[in-house]
Amino acid sequence: KITDFCIQLNDNGLLGKITEIRLKSLQDQLWTSRPLLEKLPYNRVPYTRKNNYILNMLLLCYHNNISLTNLDHNTFPIIKGGKIPLEDVVDNAYYSKHRKRLREKHILFLDQIISDDKSRLLLWKEILIKAYVPISTQRKEAKWYTDIRSLITSDNIHLNNSIRHLFGILTDNVDEARSYNIDKKNRSLIAFYNPRFNSLAVVIGKIQGIDRLIIKHFHVNMSQCTDTYTYIYQCMDYGCAANAALSTRSPCTFSADWRCLVPLLTESQFASIQPTNLIEFNIFDIFDFAKKKYDIMQGALTQNHVISPQLQDNIILDLLDSSTSRNDLLRIQRSLAPFNNNDYYIFEFYTDGSLIELGTEQCSISCAFAQISDLFDIPH
Repeated sequence: KITDFCIQLNDNGLLGKITEIRLKSLQDQLWTSRPLLEKLPYNRVPYTRKNNYILNMLLLCYHNNISLTNLDHNTFPIIKGGKIPLEDVVDNAYYSKHRKRLREKHILFLDQIISDDKSRLLLWKEILIKAYVPISTQRKEAKWYTDIRSLITSDNIHLNNSIRHLFGILTDNVDEARSYNIDKKNRSLIAFYNPRFNSLAVVIGKIQGIDRLIIKHFHVNMSQCTDTYTYIYQCMDYGCAANAALSTRSPCTFSADWRCLVPLLTESQFASIQPTNLIEFNIFDIFDFAKKKYDIMQGALTQNHVISPQLQDNIILDLLDSSTSRNDLLRIQRSLAPFNNNDYYIFEFYTDGSLIELGTEQCSISCAFAQISDLFDIPH
């Protein structure tokens, strides 16, 4: 069986291509950053995959101490996006138990759930406001979160020394937070980066006016902040540097570009914290999220200023909001522009046969990948 499987893996024809597609699809389903040929984060076949031939063959190889060497890292690359894969710091039992929920939250790396200084586990609400984490009504800490908290922290907050030492040189791991939805017009508690207003360079406010974006200013009392809470109170100073006197209902109000706002709490959530004035965010994490949003917006503006007029009807600009991902796509698009030729296609697309309703709004597919055609002299 193993010999036949190795022949299948090394096949240069259609069989090898189908095996490649299925391996990549299985890697996505099992939610692992490394190709399954290199590492399998399971001791046994998950029940939902018990009849999967490829997975059973891989486990058979591992159980018999047969290692599979990935000779082509272009065909089976390591997924990028972080330095430490989550599977490297937890055991197979944890990963088998929580893989589905981690995949739902798009969390694959340890970098995604720790602070920028690599000293703390992010608070639950700080994970929920990340742009790629689906919006959920769940406010209670999930089991995958509480379980990993007990595994990698010494006091439910600070990371164990063994975890901190994994990172070595500090790198930026702050993710973009979810954007404020101007269409929903929620009177949210927000944060945004502005070094002109105070030494902390992050401003907290609550949206008061909706048709015209007016924000009530809130101060942060650093002496009452902790690792898990930030103490805020409304600014009552008419002479505050932030005051633009936009409303007679509040002493200190200002306006801001809604695209730079990081929503922290909805109006109903804010009402529930008013007796204590404590929000479940670390002030330094709030700063990191606000600064990241500001930097992305500034970068997006700079990128958009150099885009040619031909991109005014660009599908990337039409479908995606300003973000680092959109900028990356625009850069790829510009790099491929010189190779535009109606007689050829730059990309070759491969599917697992699940493609339906091609060319319609109902088009769907479970697995596919694209590669650059060999007809073009483009670096892969």
